[in-house]
Order: sequence, then structure tokens, then C-alpha cells
Amino acid sequence: MFLISKNGNTSFVLDLLNINSHGLKHAICALISVIASTPQGVDYLISKGMDVLERVISILKDQQDGSVTQRFCIAIL
Repeated sequence: MFLISKNGNTSFVLDLLNINSHGLKHAICALISVIASTPQGVDYLISKGMDVLERVISILKDQQDGSVTQRFCIAIL
């Protein structure tokens, strides 16, 4: 999905999460939360390190309390 296995790193998903667009962050966090809802998805997301989770925590801290994006970040974690 995010080319983590193919590229051997998390740069693609991190690049998406670093784009300065609230709508895009919301959408990517929604997609990541679906992936993180299964054990295989968690393994996939952390297979090359914790960078994605660290970025999600950073996004979580920047969100307004109670926002949907914040809830997606909590679901990921």
C-alpha cells in the first residue's frame, strides 16, 4: 500500500504525512488507521522502524482536541 515492503523503507508514507495539507493528513491517517487495525497491518507499518508512529504522534499533538484526525491518530496508536 505505502511501498514499505517494496522500497524497504517508510519514506513514501512519511513524505505523504509531511505534506502541509490538513485534508491530506486526515485522509492518510484514516487509511493508516485501517491498516493498523490488523496485526499484519501493524507488522507492515513498523517493519522498517517506528518512523511512521513517531510522525503520527507528532500529527496527533498538532491537532485540535476531539478532531477526527486526532481520533484517527489515536486509533493508529
